[in-house]
Amino acid sequence: MRLVSPCIAVVALSIAASAASAQAPNTFDIARRLVTPHSVEISPDGRTATFVVTRPDFETNYNDFELWTVDLAAGSPRELTTSRKVIGQTHWSPDGTSLAFLTPDSAGKMQLFESLS
Repeated sequence: MRLVSPCIAVVALSIAASAASAQAPNTFDIARRLVTPHSVEISPDGRTATFVVTRPDFETNYNDFELWTVDLAAGSPRELTTSRKVIGQTHWSPDGTSLAFLTPDSAGKMQLFESLS
């Protein structure tokens, strides 16, 4: 049951994106706005989910990654990071009070970061 809510959210986002693109012709501007949610991780208490959003950056020819968290009961999302070039695997602490993830630091070296929930 813990995976049902995030999976439904990802499917709903995909359907909404498909419906929006069905209403307008496919253009490069539409492609610029596409985002991909993935890597859903549920907190140990089942109340919070985290996911990574990938957004194309056409000026650098790379993707930007953002780490988000959402309260599953309230449905309120919160962005934890912005415009990262990579976000590695995320993992909740056993007690659910913090979230660890890998991402490059300003020098480009992969570092382990921790975010308190």
